[in-house]
Amino acid sequence: MKKYGDIFYHRDRYECDFLVRSGRTIVQAVQVTQSLQDDATRQREMRGLVEAMDAHGLDEGTIVTASESAETTVDGRAVHIVPIAEWLEEL
Repeated sequence: MKKYGDIFYHRDRYECDFLVRSGRTIVQAVQVTQSLQDDATRQREMRGLVEAMDAHGLDEGTIVTASESAETTVDGRAVHIVPIAEWLEEL
């Protein structure tokens, strides 16, 4: 909150854990999960993130995990999968 200000939660058909707002614009969507190894968990987390990205016109989103790291695309948009330690360093 110190860096960005307002933080919200997205819920429509699916959920996204955090939406970060700067001024009047949502600038970041973040999902948090222990792991994406389970296919059902991966699908659930991606659905929520993509729905939030669609709703707020974002070209990229982040999924924070305990230790997994990857880059992927969904419908031409970047999804960054980052371990919590790395994500916290960026703050």
